[in-house]
Amino acid sequence: MVEIREETSEQNENESSRSNEPRSNTASSQQRTTVLMDFLKANPTEALCFLLRQLTVYFAAVYMLTMSNPEYQKTVYFKAFAAAAATNAFRLHQRVRGSTNPTFSREFLQEVMLEDSAHYLLYSLIFPTSTPVSMALIPITLYAIWQSLAFVIKVASLLNYSNNNIIQKLNQFKTAQTENVLGLIACSEIFLFPIFFAMIFMGKANIFFPFLYYRFLAMRYISRRNPYTRLTFANMKMSLYQVAASPSCPAIIQTVIYKSVALIERLSPI
Repeated sequence: MVEIREETSEQNENESSRSNEPRSNTASSQQRTTVLMDFLKANPTEALCFLLRQLTVYFAAVYMLTMSNPEYQKTVYFKAFAAAAATNAFRLHQRVRGSTNPTFSREFLQEVMLEDSAHYLLYSLIFPTSTPVSMALIPITLYAIWQSLAFVIKVASLLNYSNNNIIQKLNQFKTAQTENVLGLIACSEIFLFPIFFAMIFMGKANIFFPFLYYRFLAMRYISRRNPYTRLTFANMKMSLYQVAASPSCPAIIQTVIYKSVALIERLSPI
């Protein structure tokens, strides 16, 4: 005997909704893909810079992990700076392409030199001319990570993933640590300067290298978008004055501190 059951309208609705779920998910996925492709087509420079930043981070990581192979280490060191130089060249083009000043005019050159990407393009071009210095990779690597993080958060927001737990934590981390990261970058750039003088006496750097690097530091000091080099110099000055003012500080050390600070202030571009 066959039992015949009558299907209720509620059961039919549940089955219909379950059958529609895969279609809805597929449509949502296709929509996100379309939005992503449209964004990449509209912002090719940002997408290319994102890929170049991944290369910078990759080569920097390989450099740190291949200490036992100096020749290969030197190769990836140059590649890290090449990727960083390409990134900043594209960013610089993106920043100044809307300029109203005539190309190659004095005003245009001044506008270019005020851009942070021009500063780091110079930075990325001068370091491959000397012996590899691990500390020199810190600024370009941290900037690559930080800007990549901003790009990922931006794309996630565009694809309606803003409420995702991972994306929220990344956004919170970036907001909370931005000052620390930019301060660390500024410190590493400043402390590289005395290292180069030592390298000259060791025969590992060109005598003109410190002059080029001084120009880089001067440009960072007057940066319109990033005040952390100025802040770092100011904090260092205060710390040195506190050391010099201490009763236990020898007179010769006080003299060295005051004269060093006076020299740096004379070299200041502003």
